[in-house]
Amino acid sequence: MKKSIASTAITVIVQMSAIFAFAMSIKLGSWFNAVSALWAFLITILPVVFERRNHIQLPTAFTITIILFVFASLVLGEYGDFYVKFPWWDNMLHSFSGFALSMAVFSTMLWLYHSPTQLGHLSPGMLILFSFCFSIACGALWEILEFSSDTIFGTDMQRWQLGGNAGLIDTMTDLIMDTAGALLSCIIGYTYLKRANLLNKMRKIKLQNTESRGL
Repeated sequence: MKKSIASTAITVIVQMSAIFAFAMSIKLGSWFNAVSALWAFLITILPVVFERRNHIQLPTAFTITIILFVFASLVLGEYGDFYVKFPWWDNMLHSFSGFALSMAVFSTMLWLYHSPTQLGHLSPGMLILFSFCFSIACGALWEILEFSSDTIFGTDMQRWQLGGNAGLIDTMTDLIMDTAGALLSCIIGYTYLKRANLLNKMRKIKLQNTESRGL
């Protein structure tokens, strides 16, 4: 119950911040920041829509991770100009997002397949690989969104206006940080499976299911 209250409180705070940022951006005529704030608000609604459409409840940690990342990147990063004020902000977000997204998918899959009968359907290697690839795919999608924003709205999210190879270096650095964060998450995930004895449980259940089908 406490987690549910915490998740709701964080969601409301982020949504109110996004609405305030949107209103201020409209007042100041900063249309890109207005779009970023509106996008941040809409993303906070996605977990709720997903839960209602699929009749499941996502882990609180997963929902909070998404909401806090949106707040840090779109609200603080773009509207608060944290990318300029703190040069390390972008690298920190990308490494954190790579780690958090991979860990969130990893924990969500374990949560969905927690029962003994369902646990046998999970392959440890594929679980870790899927978590890693999902995180990297999200990082690549984000770079596409940054490029689209720079091209359509004339922003400089990929630092092309600095000249030279600045844009390329920024993009590749972001992807490297995404990969590093996801890799760290996979190492922690594998360590968890091993220490929790889930690796052996998965193999035993899978073997039992195979033998039962053979009979």
